[in-house]
Amino acid sequence: MVLTTIFVVLYAVLLFTGVGSTAKKMKPNLGLDLSGGTSLTLVAQTVNGPPTADAMQQARDIIQSRVDGFGVERGVQRRVDDRFVVGRVPV
Repeated sequence: MVLTTIFVVLYAVLLFTGVGSTAKKMKPNLGLDLSGGTSLTLVAQTVNGPPTADAMQQARDIIQSRVDGFGVERGVQRRVDDRFVVGRVPV
């Protein structure tokens, strides 16, 4: 019984007095997919058929400049396929 108590006390001491605070130890390290943010998929629609590659690049550049205008760091806007622009903005 005494030996069990000693082990429990030593474990508690090591758990609560290690490097850093207890709150810091208990906080999970969030990966990129859990850190939050917003993802938006825009679909291009035109009257004359599918949009040209230049028009899609211009749309991506406009979206990028608007996101940058808000001061967002690491905002990513990229073209996907020939009709989609995907934008991701971290929190």
